Amino acid sequence: MICDQANKLRRLASDDGLRRASAAGARPWMVAVTSGKGGAGTTSIAVNLAVAAAEAGRRSVMVDADSHGGDAAVMFGLRERYTLADVLAGRRTVEQSLQAAAGSVDVLPGTWGVQQREVPSGADRRLLGQLIELGHRADVVVVDAGSGPGCLLRRLPRVADSIVMVTTAETTSIIDTFAAITFLAESGAVGPIHTLVNRSPSAAVGRDVQARLRRTCRRLLGAEIRAAGQVPFDQSVSTAVEAGIPLMVAAPGSQAAREVRSLAEKIFPRSKAAGSQRAQNSGLPRK
Repeated sequence: MICDQANKLRRLASDDGLRRASAAGARPWMVAVTSGKGGAGTTSIAVNLAVAAAEAGRRSVMVDADSHGGDAAVMFGLRERYTLADVLAGRRTVEQSLQAAAGSVDVLPGTWGVQQREVPSGADRRLLGQLIELGHRADVVVVDAGSGPGCLLRRLPRVADSIVMVTTAETTSIIDTFAAITFLAESGAVGPIHTLVNRSPSAAVGRDVQARLRRTCRRLLGAEIRAAGQVPFDQSVSTAVEAGIPLMVAAPGSQAAREVRSLAEKIFPRSKAAGSQRAQNSGLPRK
């Protein structure tokens, strides 16, 4: 029992240190892209959201922290030199591992098969601390956090300025999304949660999914979530992935690309130097 209490105190102290670091001085605006379950398309959304930020004149960094696979490098057409695994192991820093990619984005590629239990103690806190300190070279940092409570960066919701929760219109995906929002509420997320319906069969279906999630979160969690829109099913997305080029570069006029730009306008601050301004009202119940 004493050991458990000591571990809890150390964890709280570490999290408090991250909060203080994130509030001190200029820092990038940090966006976590996540989902309730794998297969919703978090990596594709994160990659193209980072490119959309760069299109708008922001210095953009994308981090692939999806424990289910390092697909961001494939979508950017990168040949990996260093990956997230090197940073977590302490062999390289984030800044030493970034690679310039298409769309004027600097990328920290992910790695395949790394699970939470394999991450050295304190490694995720060190990684987040380094991301917070990227203000001298980045206006925004977009993190593909993967899916569910097993994501590698469990502290990320506590320092992220915005959280994009990606779902599909399938019933199982909606259920998993609600479970993930519940987890975020219990884990102390501070940034507002935006829900995005990916591969939506129609705008009407997307709006219905958003409305159902909003009603359920308000009734059962007392939480207000924000509808970020829907990205339609678009063959251009698959074509871009196969070519190793982000959708925003390969098919900038596609409907999916236009919707990603709309998402970027909703979640990024109008000022490029707004990273030091923390979100004041997450809509989540405080613990």
